[in-house]
Amino acid sequence: IAQMKDPLGEMILKCYGRDFEDGFKLAESLFETHQNLPTYWNQVATCHLMQGNERKALLFYNKALEVTPNYVPALNNIGVIYAKGGQDQKSLVALQKSLAGGKFTKTPRYNLAFLLLRYGLAEEAAGHFRGLSEEAPQDAELRAGLANSLALSGRWQDAWEQFNQVPDSLRRRSDVGLNMALTAHKVGQSAMAKNILDSTETSGADRTYADDIRQVIGE
Repeated sequence: IAQMKDPLGEMILKCYGRDFEDGFKLAESLFETHQNLPTYWNQVATCHLMQGNERKALLFYNKALEVTPNYVPALNNIGVIYAKGGQDQKSLVALQKSLAGGKFTKTPRYNLAFLLLRYGLAEEAAGHFRGLSEEAPQDAELRAGLANSLALSGRWQDAWEQFNQVPDSLRRRSDVGLNMALTAHKVGQSAMAKNILDSTETSGADRTYADDIRQVIGE
């Protein structure tokens, strides 16, 4: 780290190390030479975000967009902040704009796919998950997202094929196991559906969904 030649990289490393005072001092020292770079404002914003100041982070992410409109990293981070704050429509707009940027779009596409799935836009989510899974076939979270989106689209056989590639550790999670159990029943694997349901960890509202599935599979 001491030999790092990229001052912006050094700045963000200080923030990752929770050394915000030195990180912001370095940012100030770089202002004159880096103020016309969107990466500079993006990194300053990220330091504020890691410090827990989302309002300032949004301010500086938007400054990056003033320098370079449709700058993908800033749009993605804005989308994430809005999603965390429950402002999903604003998040959706930012993430969709980031996809139009053409470069560095894997992360915003990932975030957009999960946002679409959360709102039941399963067919659209499935398209994003499939593309991402083809690029990263070993990513279990993407595989689970694809399986869930296919199940919610009623494409049971395709969903079952994808669920069978999801590791056991994810299958035990309610956001995966419950839909997998329902899918198993839909493809004629009722005994396996009961086993999957029994091994799925549920709490709160998930238990109501689990009870609904038990009724469907006749348990």
